[in-house]
Amino acid sequence: MREPQNPEADAQGRVRLRATLGLVLAGAALSAFLSAAGHSGWFELRPASMGAAAMAEAAGPPAAADRG
Repeated sequence: MREPQNPEADAQGRVRLRATLGLVLAGAALSAFLSAAGHSGWFELRPASMGAAAMAEAAGPPAAADRG
């Protein structure tokens, strides 16, 4: 393994890299949070197909018009 020629500069480079990665990750997390907050409909459970929608409708409580 090579010995760094300037250990202080090497340590500063690692600190700079860590800080940059931290800022990038914080920005990505903020962007994901704002996207999720703006599109809350993305998190609603919906049937994946028309067949699943029909089965969910059939399994639900009867409609008010059917309660004669």
